[in-house]
Amino acid sequence: MSIFKSVLLGGMLLLSSSVALAQVSLSQNSSGPNVFSLVGKKDKACVYYDAQDFEVVKTTAGLFANDVKEVSGQILGVATTKETPQKNCIIVGTLGA
Repeated sequence: MSIFKSVLLGGMLLLSSSVALAQVSLSQNSSGPNVFSLVGKKDKACVYYDAQDFEVVKTTAGLFANDVKEVSGQILGVATTKETPQKNCIIVGTLGA
């Protein structure tokens, strides 16, 4: 096997293992210790990002909030991590940067 193929295969394995760690499980249940609603009758989650992170992180936070609006009709807040987080929050950022 050539060095290029070995490096490519190793990179793909490394990337796939890091993606597997970032997976989120969705639940039909409305209660439990690790369950919260993105949008609900009483409250909704807010998307937080670090203002000093890459610009693409801010863009991603906004796009995710827009996707939730398109699906649910409710608008999520998008804020920097300088603000006090709400009870239900989604943190968007770069790992290891």
